[in-house]
Amino acid sequence: MNEKIVPVPEAVEIILKSVNPMPAERISLTEATGRVLCNDVVAAIDIPYSDNSAMDGFAVRAKDTADATGPSPKTLRIVDDIPAGTAPKKIIGMNECAKIMTGGIMPQGANAVVMVEFTEQTGKNLAIIKKGVREKENVRFKGEDIKAGSTVLKKGKIIRAQEVGLLAAIGRSSIMVHQRPRIAVLSTGNEIASIDEPIGSEKVFDSNSYALFSAAKEAGGSPVQMGIVRDIESELTAKLEECLSFDIIITSGGVSVGEYDITKKILSALGGEMKFSKVAIKPGKPFTFGLLNGIPFFGLPGNPASAFVSFEIFVRPAILKMLGMKNRIKRTLHGTMGADFKNKPGRTHFVRAYFSYSENGEITVSPCGVQGSGIISSLAEANCLIMITPEKSDVKKGEMVEIIPMDNLHLLNDRSASK
Repeated sequence: MNEKIVPVPEAVEIILKSVNPMPAERISLTEATGRVLCNDVVAAIDIPYSDNSAMDGFAVRAKDTADATGPSPKTLRIVDDIPAGTAPKKIIGMNECAKIMTGGIMPQGANAVVMVEFTEQTGKNLAIIKKGVREKENVRFKGEDIKAGSTVLKKGKIIRAQEVGLLAAIGRSSIMVHQRPRIAVLSTGNEIASIDEPIGSEKVFDSNSYALFSAAKEAGGSPVQMGIVRDIESELTAKLEECLSFDIIITSGGVSVGEYDITKKILSALGGEMKFSKVAIKPGKPFTFGLLNGIPFFGLPGNPASAFVSFEIFVRPAILKMLGMKNRIKRTLHGTMGADFKNKPGRTHFVRAYFSYSENGEITVSPCGVQGSGIISSLAEANCLIMITPEKSDVKKGEMVEIIPMDNLHLLNDRSASK
């Protein structure tokens, strides 16, 4: 096992080179939101499917309305009535028109539509045109939005509500996407207790598996909680073998150098290929990554903040690549420090913090409380991580720093609401 302390960028690179996009599966449009296309989508039809009216009004020959004004209108004979969803029955001739609704198919002979606001109908058969139109005015033409045979969505596109609407418009009821990776989430440690059981001072509730389950699900994976395993080699071995049917394995705890930290030992015994076991990161230095029977294995530290930060920086990008996403690293922002922060150089430090926007759009960010790796309250208060590079020492108030947003709810989930 390589005991080299790996820099954060190198660790991310190793992980992403070790995972591949999941196989394809066909799903219905109702299941498509948040999924990633694994092939291009080509339209089989034109949108619009035919020339149609963009307005309620009258379909006309533009030259028949030339010079029409309120004081000097033109009178045309109504020969057809075309609601949306019906085919025209007549050809429009000289000084003729058809009453037409928005979306109605343009009749042969007509080349423009006069808006109903500039018309007046007399009886059933006559339309008084009070404003002339130019040829093609108020007409939506066949294929002007999408042409048959054109690529409308590219491989790697994340499907949102907008894309679902587009796919429905071209008549696609299902699409091919990358499967969601099935993720085994496992907590280890003699001190870990189920949240449903009473505990004494020697135990702690299993918060990690719930946080990691939620984070994996939010990232697009399909996680399964595999329970709690004591620091007993036979039990952990059996549980890891049970996890071999998954696409990703995530454990928390048991990857440091203590007497009861046995996870790495068992992985080696099971033939796991260890890529690295220490990272120059704070919190989360004892982070392990390898392949177990070709399955990506992430051994996260047991402390809650360390586990969560490790997930954000290392596990989430792997899940996104397996989902087929092109952008696997969260976009960073830059903000002004709202307070001094003491930092010891040597490792990339991800500081739990809260950022907000001023009225002019500038970002201010401040660390959230105590930064110890076992502190959960500051983790819950944070909506971002301040990234401090290994060579950087103390950060002063007013300095510009790089931040990684942890969610999209920071404007709604304002901490002032809980005070």
